[in-house]
Parts: sequence; structure tokens; C-alpha cells
Amino acid sequence: MKQTMVSYLDTIKEELFKLSSFLYNNPEESYREYKACEYITQMLETKGFMVKPKYLNIPTAFYAVYGSGYPTIAFFCEYDAAPGSGHISGHNLISPMSLGAAFALSKVIDKIGGSIVVLGCPGEYVGGAKITMAKEGTFKDIDAAMMAHPDTITCENINSKAIVPLCIRYTEAALAKLSPSSACKVLLNTINTLVSEVEEEIDKISICTELSPYTPPSYCELKFYIRSETLKAGEELESIIKTLSKSLGVSLGLSCTFSYFELPCRELSPNSSLSRLFINNLKESGIIDIAPSRISRQGLSLGTVSELTPCIHPFIKITEQPSIAYPSPEFAAATLTPYAGSVAIKTAAALAFTALDLIEKKSLLQEIKSTHNNA
Repeated sequence: MKQTMVSYLDTIKEELFKLSSFLYNNPEESYREYKACEYITQMLETKGFMVKPKYLNIPTAFYAVYGSGYPTIAFFCEYDAAPGSGHISGHNLISPMSLGAAFALSKVIDKIGGSIVVLGCPGEYVGGAKITMAKEGTFKDIDAAMMAHPDTITCENINSKAIVPLCIRYTEAALAKLSPSSACKVLLNTINTLVSEVEEEIDKISICTELSPYTPPSYCELKFYIRSETLKAGEELESIIKTLSKSLGVSLGLSCTFSYFELPCRELSPNSSLSRLFINNLKESGIIDIAPSRISRQGLSLGTVSELTPCIHPFIKITEQPSIAYPSPEFAAATLTPYAGSVAIKTAAALAFTALDLIEKKSLLQEIKSTHNNA
């Protein structure tokens, strides 16, 4: 069956390369990926997948399924680009790899049973639709979920940080002793002192206010990310910061409110058993130079999913040029090279092989589920 999938991938590789080029040449920002979503859903329908567009009322999300019954294996498509910079992170290759795996698996799944789900996940640069999907129960009946991400190195897996994107707003009141913007600056100094004593990080800080040439601003907002090893640790720091913010607001006669400017996400905990299975299949597909797992400062929406179902998110080297940095315009251009295309097909095969193993060998699936959240 694996040979059947490999042979089929060879027949559709040009379609997958064309998709990568289309996404590269039509970069769309988070939650505005209309062209990408339409292109991908049309591909899925052509291959016999039943597609639910505008999934969960998100205009550029979709839910596609092929087959029926247990087990259900999911693959993720991401397709948003960095604002003003295009596909500097290589998101234009993620969908071709996931679709390649899903299409290849669809050629054999009718013989062995089970279901394939492909999820269109917009907005990864600003929190990610996967978090909404997780909260809405999308992964309740999904047995394992997989994707691969382009990089300058192939590594077994990635453990990401938890992210709390906090916004604090001070609003002027009748007896205010300090302006909202001054209060934000005082609070920022306090937060910087606090963070110097803990393991969590605060970054990408911004202070914004209303602008008028005639009147002083009536409000000011302080926005920043709390990055932590676990969401629990991030939420504990968030609670402390909120207490400090409220106390400062009361003392200065300012109203203080809180919100999230993006969706918080949990840390990614890849499933160790699923990861080992994928790495074996990656080697079988011809990619053998694989580094150990690593920890990343970035947040990934898949982290929230990984609490609910076994997941993997390996990084795949798509360039032979050691001088190319990730992310960068040069990296984006590298996604269109023959080398990147060849690697993408091999990765799609490895993802499909891994799904096939889980469907055919129920003991493997049981092992993966038994190690879930213990990776």
C-alpha cells in the first residue's frame, strides 16, 4: 500500500508544486486568505473530499473529510502570509505537504477503513484558527493530528512556548491624577522589573492611544506577549500583572480593563510515540539527516490542540543553502526550488505512511494514545 501511495504522489506532484507557487505569488494576511482557501478547497473537492467551507463561521477555514469510521487522522493546512513580507516562513509549502499526504492516503483508505480529515487553519500569525477549533470540539473524535513545517533544519519535533497576548487599557476618569499614557509607562517599568525576577518573558510590547491635535488622549493601551514554558505559568504571571495594573489604576484615579488581542495558546507537547513513528517513516522516504527535538520561543496554535489529541509538528529542511536564514525573503524563494519540492513530496509520503501505520496497526494507535500528554 505504501508503494501505491508513493506512485500516486508522483502523479500529482506538479499539482502540489503549482499550489505552492500560487500561494507564494498570492500572499494573503491572516484571516484574509480567500484565494488560498478557494484554491485548496477546489483541489479537495476534485479529489473526492467532502468539504465544509466557512467552518465554524470563519470565512477562510474549512473542514474536509474522506472515508468513514474509525480511526480518524487529521492533517493541517496553513496558508497565511506575514503582513507585507509574503511567505517568509514557508507556509506556502505546508498545505502541499498535508494535502499530498491526505490525497495519497485516500487511494488506500477504502481498503482498510478509517477517515481522513483535512483542516484549513487560517490566521496562524495572529493566534490561529486551530485554537477556536479546539474550543469548539473539532478534535473530539480525531485520533491523531499531523503537519510538517518548512525550516532550515530537519528536526524530530518542536516544543513551543505558551502565549498569553494581554492588553491593558487605562481610561481617563473625572479625578485622574495622571494621564492614561503616563500610567501605561509607569506600569511598563513595573512589569519589566517584575519579569527580571521570573522565568517568563514579556516581549513585542506596544503602547497605543487615540491621537488628536486638540485634546489629550482619554485612554491608552499597553499590549504585550507573555511567553512561558506552560500556559499555567503564563496565567499566573498574568494574574499578578492584572493585580498590579488594577492597584495602579485605583491609586491614579483611572479605569483599568483587560482583554486579549489574540487568542492565548498552550505550549506544544508533541506526542513522543507518534514522533518516533513519523521519523522512521521520514527516513524510509529518504530524509535521514534529522536533528533531535528542540525548544522554540514561538507560540503555535497546535499547542492547544496537543492537549486534546496526539500531535506532531516536525521541522523539515527545504533548502541546501546554509546562508539562508529563517524566516526571510530568501527562505520564501527557496520554497519554490526543485530541492524544496522534492523534500515536500518525501515529507507528504512520510505523513501518509504514518497515518497508514496508525490505521493498520491498532496497537500503535493504542500506544500513542497511552502516551498522550506524557510526551
